[in-house]
Amino acid sequence: ASPVGTRQQFHRYGCRDADSGVQLGITTPGRLPARRRRRHSAAGPRGGLAHAPGHRAGGTHRGDDPGYGRPPPEATGLTRGAYLAMVALLVFTMGTSIITPLLPLYAGQFHLSNGTLTLLFATYTATVVPTMLVAGSASDRLGRKRVLLPAMFVLTCASLVFAFTESVSMLFVGRVLQGLAIGMFLGVGTAFVVDHAIPAKRALAAMAAGAFFRLGFGLGPGMAGLVAQYWGDPIHRPFQVHLVLLAVGIGCVILASETVPRRRYKFE
Repeated sequence: ASPVGTRQQFHRYGCRDADSGVQLGITTPGRLPARRRRRHSAAGPRGGLAHAPGHRAGGTHRGDDPGYGRPPPEATGLTRGAYLAMVALLVFTMGTSIITPLLPLYAGQFHLSNGTLTLLFATYTATVVPTMLVAGSASDRLGRKRVLLPAMFVLTCASLVFAFTESVSMLFVGRVLQGLAIGMFLGVGTAFVVDHAIPAKRALAAMAAGAFFRLGFGLGPGMAGLVAQYWGDPIHRPFQVHLVLLAVGIGCVILASETVPRRRYKFE
């Protein structure tokens, strides 16, 4: 009779396969935890024998399984889509804060008064708030990506305007576009990160999204200052660099899966 019993009554210990001589597993008295029981039910026959090391049930070798060795989403609470969304959030917020260290340069280049600089900030704020109110409800009905991708496109247009600006009017056009873009992206982008997390870790995802949001606002001026200082053409070059980063952010949004299905309007 076999010295081993059922998986509920015994723990896996160690023995050798009679055919291959490979060290496998037998069982010793005790009760397996639920997680171990599920693993044994998929890995070996009753009695506690498991597959040879390097193999899985059905004859699949570790090297043939591209997912082998990767922790499941439950291990961190964040999925691949959440990380992609956070990269897009980081790149996006960098673009809206690049202008901060360049304002003294604009003031000297275009002879701007303090009142004009204040109006540049006010124009940005005046477009952010109403756009946020509309974008949030639109993403709940149309889907997150159908709002995020247009927001990325609008910010790309804003960076293009700043990358080739030659007048004060172009500065105001760029700020209006930046306000529209951040209003469309900000709340929806955070929700996109949270949507990709498992339910038990959505608070963690919200904190991570907030951290990336603040990090982007800090890295934007830092990157702009370094590029302006050491790369020449300080008024235009930082935005030209950001256009390259925006291509990465747009790719991340495209690769991330949609989390909210589109709902159709019903006309009665």
